[in-house]
Parts: sequence; structure tokens; C-alpha cells
Amino acid sequence: MAQPAVAFLRAGRFRIGATLSLGDSLAQIRVWSRKQWTWADPFAFAGQNDAEPLPQLAHLVVLLKGPDSAFYLGAAQALVDGARIGLGNANSYDQECIIQAAHLWQMLPLSVRAERTIALPDPNNVLKADLTAAGPATDNGVWQSDRLGDYPEGRYEWNLHAAIDQGDLAMVHNLLKRQSPKQVFLMGLLLILGFAIMGALFGI
Repeated sequence: MAQPAVAFLRAGRFRIGATLSLGDSLAQIRVWSRKQWTWADPFAFAGQNDAEPLPQLAHLVVLLKGPDSAFYLGAAQALVDGARIGLGNANSYDQECIIQAAHLWQMLPLSVRAERTIALPDPNNVLKADLTAAGPATDNGVWQSDRLGDYPEGRYEWNLHAAIDQGDLAMVHNLLKRQSPKQVFLMGLLLILGFAIMGALFGI
């Protein structure tokens, strides 16, 4: 019986995904454009059910009221901050890690999903993915799952937790549709460049 595996990597303007679920003999492969990838559910054909890109409140409440709530909040904030994380541990990686990754994916802003890559298990992170599996040779830049409960609290984590506690689905969806820090930075640069060009042309 094959070990479950999921890989979603960048290929120029596209994202290429391949999965091998338990019991499968052949990998399934999909190709998305960057825009499609933002709304994709990459785990839908990795032994998981199709999920809405913007999850329902009840689903998130279950995750954040369960024993892994600190992990999910810490992992979501880490990925928003641009950190890489490793699931499982050096001796344990199974279908539960795929399920955990699928739940975590739904807690990320769409803009962050568009920028992140996945390679599971790949325990030594040869592919340098953002969401990978823990392993003995994983570099120190990867936050392993047993440490994510201690990841420094950030604004996204706090706002998401507050919105779910208040039962405010509209606020949750606004958080999920927010721009990433990288996008905000690039927009700021474009605005500065635009004003500079206008100043040069019109003597402003």
C-alpha cells in the first residue's frame, strides 16, 4: 500500500500538482494557472472531500475548539509571515498529516495560498516547499509541528480567532480574501513609481 503523497509546486506562471493516495498505483496530476490556484482545493483529490475555498464557520469552529487549535493558529500565522512548516515528525507521516494540511490550507488567506508550495512528505525538504514534512535533515528554517503552538502570536491569527469566536462569518471571509504583505508592498511601490512618473511629466 502506497504512502500518501502530495506535491504542488511552481512552474513559471503555473502551479503543478500531483498526488498519490493510499492504495493508488498511479499519481494524479493537475495544472492550474496562478489565478486558479488561489481558489483551488489541492487536497480534494488527495483522499479528501472537495472543500469550499472559503470555509463555513462551523468547520472552523470545530478546528479551533479541538485539541489542535494552537497548532492551526500558529501554523496559519507562520505561513502568512512567510515561514515554512513541517508536519508530523521524523518517524511518523501518514494520511492524518494530509488531513491536517487540508484543514490548515482552508485557514490561509487566498493571497497566501497563491504564493505557497507544498511537498508532503519530502521529510528533508529537498524541494524547499513552504508546507512539508518534518525530518532529521530538515533545515532550521522549518518550523516543525510540535513547536507551532509556541509560534509568536500575530495580527492575522488574533483577528481570525476573534472573528470565529464572535461567529462573524463575513469578517472571516474578509480576512481570507485580504492581500498578502508582499502584495501590499508591491502596490506601495507601484504607487510611489506612479507619483514619481507624474511628477516628472507634469512638474508636480
